[in-house]
Amino acid sequence: MANHGDGICGCLRPDPCPLFLGGMMKAKQTAFFCKECGYESAKWMGQCPGCRQWNTFVEEPTAGSFATTKSGGAKKQGLEASKPLRLEEISTDEEDRSSTGLHELDRVLGGGLVTGSLILVGGDPGIGKSTLLLQVCRNLADQVSVLYISGEESLKQIKMRASRIGTISGELLFLCETNLDTIEEAIRETKPEIVLHLAAQPIVRDSYKDPVYTYETNVIGTVNILECVRLNPCVKSFLNVTTDKVYENREWEYGYREVDRLDGYDPYSNSKSCSELVTHSYRKSFFADGHCAISTCRAGNVIGGGDFANDRIVPDCVRAAMAKKPIVVRNPHSTRPYQHVLEPLAAYLMVAKAQYEDRKYAGYYNVGPDDKDCVTTGELVDMFCNAWGNGLSWENKSDGGPHEANFLKLDCSKLKTTFGWHPRYGVKEAIGLTVEWCQEYEKNGDVVAVMDRQIAEMFQ
Repeated sequence: MANHGDGICGCLRPDPCPLFLGGMMKAKQTAFFCKECGYESAKWMGQCPGCRQWNTFVEEPTAGSFATTKSGGAKKQGLEASKPLRLEEISTDEEDRSSTGLHELDRVLGGGLVTGSLILVGGDPGIGKSTLLLQVCRNLADQVSVLYISGEESLKQIKMRASRIGTISGELLFLCETNLDTIEEAIRETKPEIVLHLAAQPIVRDSYKDPVYTYETNVIGTVNILECVRLNPCVKSFLNVTTDKVYENREWEYGYREVDRLDGYDPYSNSKSCSELVTHSYRKSFFADGHCAISTCRAGNVIGGGDFANDRIVPDCVRAAMAKKPIVVRNPHSTRPYQHVLEPLAAYLMVAKAQYEDRKYAGYYNVGPDDKDCVTTGELVDMFCNAWGNGLSWENKSDGGPHEANFLKLDCSKLKTTFGWHPRYGVKEAIGLTVEWCQEYEKNGDVVAVMDRQIAEMFQ
């Protein structure tokens, strides 16, 4: 299980998050298709989840008719927008919590889902957000009517995943929607009280290839979600999750603190710095009265099973291990704050809940491992090879890629002092949990069972 779309996330499969509220990305005009089986994805993937073939994805234009809305977004023709309700139509009766059917998730949510609340589940690409949410929807559909809204996934993709997790019955409907106006109307209708924003274009190398899309997604996406929060006073707690790379990196040997200068170097890092500045501006301009508590969390590098993103060291390790080839390491001497994805997830939920109950907890927080777990990429890969076994090895082979920081770690004293928070796992344990999931995936085993057990152990 794993990181960040939006409250809590599962690091299981290479699927985009079905709850798109945290991103509001500009609709892309192309999609990626597997040449072997036709599997569709919003992003390129090295291995096809459908047929498990490597390097089979090609980018092609997408079909469909779109109309421009006043907000500049695209709205699919023929889809009916959500309708606002009259005040007398809104029930104020207190409702009992509804169980998600997942014990540990219920516990994290304080006993289950509350009617009228909104929980955003998010994380890095491929960590299993969609799989987790589809499981929850399947469980709830036997009790109530459920509408599953996908921002990027096609209905075909959803159906393919549904067939992998078991039989779905009950009143469960599916809708694809990315239009800001429609999503804003959905917020008005559902009246969420807590919103977590974690959606992003998260790959540094991709940000060099397509900086415009990166800034549109990470900066304008933040503006969009904050506009929704501003226009809906029902929201009492908002959390923006960014990255450790928001700081101006001076290659200091000590960790960066929340008061240090924000100025990310590459387009991805800089776009997240801008996202923070947007959040700060909205906080001062529109939320000075304190009716909505606003915080940002800056997380270190997360690892976990199910991450198949390109140009990330652990997914690169997994692909090499499955192909029985040496791991290619581009920069073995760079130091990063690596942590298992469940660590920051727990912290995000903690901060969002605390400031909802008392806005004095609103602020800026680093979320990272202890100093001893800030290791070089070479040390991390050594741990991975030892955990994987089978004689796996790696080689140092720089590809002359774009700029990368050499030394980066976080000072998490504020989070520890304020909440008494401490990481549960060291980096070696985090690697072990990641390898466990990936090896189960390689043999077509029960990755859901692995995920459930890892979550249970994390929160016990």
